[in-house]
Amino acid sequence: CENNGELFLLNKLNHSDNLNCIFDVGANIGTYSLLARDINKKCLIFAFEPVPETFIGLQKKVSDKDIKTFNFALGSNIGQEKMLIPKDSKLSTLLLDNSNLANKDDCKYVSVKIVTGDEFLKNKYELSRISLLKIDTEGYESEVLKGFRGIISRVNVIQFEYGKANLLSKYFLKDYFNDYYKEFHIGKLYPNGVYFYKKYEWDLDDFIGPNFVMVNRCRKDLYDLLSIKN
Repeated sequence: CENNGELFLLNKLNHSDNLNCIFDVGANIGTYSLLARDINKKCLIFAFEPVPETFIGLQKKVSDKDIKTFNFALGSNIGQEKMLIPKDSKLSTLLLDNSNLANKDDCKYVSVKIVTGDEFLKNKYELSRISLLKIDTEGYESEVLKGFRGIISRVNVIQFEYGKANLLSKYFLKDYFNDYYKEFHIGKLYPNGVYFYKKYEWDLDDFIGPNFVMVNRCRKDLYDLLSIKN
C-alpha cells in the first residue's frame, strides 16, 4: 500500500477530514478496508465481495471492525452473472474471456449477484456524499462505474485499478477520459501523490498501472491536496 500510493491517499483524505464514507468494491478478504479502518476509526466503510468463500473470510477478518459487508458485486446492471474463480481469489473476474485463467484446471465458475451503485444507495442508504470509491475488480472497473452513473456527482474521489485486464475489458484510459473528464480530474497514483493529466495522450495506455485516481471537479481543494507538487 505504501508503494502503490494507497496509504498516501487514505492518509491525505483523513488528515483533511475528507474520509467519511468509503466504498471498497472488490474487497477480497478486507485488507484495504482494514487499512482504512486503522487510519480512521469512525468513517463508514462498505465492503463488497461477491465470491462466497472469499466473503466468509472477509466477514471473519472484519467482524469486530464495524465494517459493513455485502456478498454481491457492483456492476452496470442488476442481475446474475458467472464469475471465474481461480485458485488465487484475488484474480477472480467477471470477464469470462480471460484465457490466461480459463485454461487452468484449478478454476471454477460461480453465479454471483450484481447490483448497481445507484440501486444500492437508493434502497439501502441515504448518503449525500461518498468520500472515496475504491474499485479493484480485475478489469470490471468500468462496469462498476457505469452503475453509479445516476449519483456519480456525489462521489469526491475514485480510485480504480488499471492494467493488463483492460485488454480484456476493452475499456482503456482513453475511454475514462472520454466518459469522465468533464466531471473529474484524472491522474495516476504514486506513493507521494497523484499526477493529474491536462489531457489524454496515447502513451498513457501503457497497461503498467496499478492505480489511477479521479477527483470531482467541484472539489478543487482535494485536487490541490492530492496533486504531486512540482
